[in-house]
Amino acid sequence: MHQTRDGRPRPALIVVPTAAERRAFVSGCRKHPDGQRLLEAATILQTGIGLSGFAGSLNESVMASAAGLVSLGTAGAIAPNIDPGTLLLPAQVRRLNGVTAQVDAGWHAETYASLQREFSVVTKDILYSEEVVQTRAKQSLFEQTGAIAVDMESGVVARLAQTADIPFLIVRTVLDPADQGVPSAAIFSVDRRGRLDAMALIRQLATRPFQLTAVIRLAMQFRRAARTLRSTGRIGAGALLEH
Repeated sequence: MHQTRDGRPRPALIVVPTAAERRAFVSGCRKHPDGQRLLEAATILQTGIGLSGFAGSLNESVMASAAGLVSLGTAGAIAPNIDPGTLLLPAQVRRLNGVTAQVDAGWHAETYASLQREFSVVTKDILYSEEVVQTRAKQSLFEQTGAIAVDMESGVVARLAQTADIPFLIVRTVLDPADQGVPSAAIFSVDRRGRLDAMALIRQLATRPFQLTAVIRLAMQFRRAARTLRSTGRIGAGALLEH
């Protein structure tokens, strides 16, 4: 365990793509018995999807103060029969070129022990992609890599942690199942800092009205994912925010 000068555990740095994911996790953390103190000590960075709002967020002083990095948020399932809201705690992240990075084993075991009291936690690999993966590509990626889900941030978080020589962890919940993709109207309505722009969504749907059903379905799936993120904060804040 990494400690401060007064002997207390150093806080981890939580990297979360969107405002909605951050709100869900933080609201859960506030219900943890020690949640307020943990949140006051922690740094939670909202970076945008694919870390689009990432530039300048992690300077040397921020990295130096962190005991580790956590890639937290939602992911898209690429393996069949993985429902929205499923909690993922991958043991490693894969890249499309076959390179893998393993999370910190001790931190992973501690977090798993905390979360498995309430969840059926899935620990299989996650895939990192620089682009949004749509339905038609999911099956081939599953067959090619063996990963069960994909996100656009964990590979970068792993690289940053390795560069800084600090541990990292990945905590994700499934948003879209393998037989569905994320409609472009939803993607283009989230700004580079991970905030939903309601007017942009209206404009997107005005030009793509055929996506309305898919957007509504995605919103319902996010409610399930958000419940998992809240419960993760409520149960696992101690393991995640201090390492």
